[in-house]
Amino acid sequence: MLSGISRLAASVQTELSLVRELIRKQTASNQIPLKEMNRDWFSAKGKQLRSLLVLWCSCQRNNKISAQAVRTAALMELVHHATLVHDDIIDHAEIRRGKASMAHNWGATASVLYGDFLFTSALKIGEGLRKRKILGILTDAASRLCEGEILQNHHAFNPNLTPRKYLHIIGLKTASFFSACCEAGAVLSGSGKNNREQLRQFGWNFGFAYQIMNDCQDVIRDHSGKNHFYDLKEGKITLPFLFLAEAKDSRKRFIQSLFKAERSGKRLVSLLNKSPAVARSMKMAHQYLDKAQKTAQSLGHLKYQKELLGLVDVLKQDCLIHESADGSA
Repeated sequence: MLSGISRLAASVQTELSLVRELIRKQTASNQIPLKEMNRDWFSAKGKQLRSLLVLWCSCQRNNKISAQAVRTAALMELVHHATLVHDDIIDHAEIRRGKASMAHNWGATASVLYGDFLFTSALKIGEGLRKRKILGILTDAASRLCEGEILQNHHAFNPNLTPRKYLHIIGLKTASFFSACCEAGAVLSGSGKNNREQLRQFGWNFGFAYQIMNDCQDVIRDHSGKNHFYDLKEGKITLPFLFLAEAKDSRKRFIQSLFKAERSGKRLVSLLNKSPAVARSMKMAHQYLDKAQKTAQSLGHLKYQKELLGLVDVLKQDCLIHESADGSA
């Protein structure tokens, strides 16, 4: 997935460099601890998906990406960074992007403060925005993200969690932020109400697909830089395990057994290999991508419509690989 996204990102490589430079400038500090923490955190490069979506959605045909779009992309990216630092503290995560997490290297207290520093740095970037509507979009999305994280924490180790509730949680904590990135870009592009709603819907459906696929990656292989079955170890029942539980006589008892079974990775791998649970989850992600694709096909006014469609295709290819690997066959 990463290589495919990197190829698409080449279309706005100059602007992405400006985003990174603005983030570095805004987070720069003469304080020794912050210098070291910044070096630690920013040494691991992410996909910059949220920046990409802002930039791609901000530009109508025959136009150039504006400095305000770069500023908005940096704002959204930095808020995302702050949430990742805090997530790793909550989840007791030792790995982030293939390296030791901030929580592991610096401890919980320092990492909480660093996450707060990143968030306030993002707000400083937001001070330079001329369109105040963008800050409203961001604060609404950030509020929903926090609601989703609180709800997810509330349902940790809950054997009664349903697929419907799972989707509600990821809608709040993931899809809403992707949606906000696209909507912010639409505001910058001067798009009308209809086009703005279309871009918001694109981000919403893309975000659902992205999170479901990310949750599937946690159970099928350890390529994400996280520990295998990490979500389950933290009491998070994700879609593959919810589908796996549906085939059992006692759904609640089976889910309870999963929290013990995570200590035995071989047993979980065996259960998943014999089940269509991952394939079903990927199929659902594919359905959300179909919706996103249909929306993107109607966005002919955008200069980077091809890149939005390409992004959907990159994720679809991953979906197809795992849909075809149906364990029930």
